[in-house]
Amino acid sequence: MIFETYRSQKRQEELFKQGASKLQKVGVHHYGLACDIVKCIKGDPSWKKDFSLLGELAHEHGLIWGGDWGNPSAKHTFVDPVHVQRCAVARQCEVQ
Repeated sequence: MIFETYRSQKRQEELFKQGASKLQKVGVHHYGLACDIVKCIKGDPSWKKDFSLLGELAHEHGLIWGGDWGNPSAKHTFVDPVHVQRCAVARQCEVQ
């Protein structure tokens, strides 16, 4: 299920305080260039289990997956396997 697309600055700060995001200021979600897709289990969202299929589909369609942030060989301090985005945070203003 699509859990979240657009994200306000207020919502981003809440997620940052909870440790669910490493970005205090809203990133590509604010530009409508990101989406969080979670599993639907008995009608409820779930962030558990394996999301590698989402990563494969993201790579196949030219998206950046939060499981490897577009660089599978690098070690990442924050992994967000339910997240896909159209471009890197540094390029978010260019792509609309």
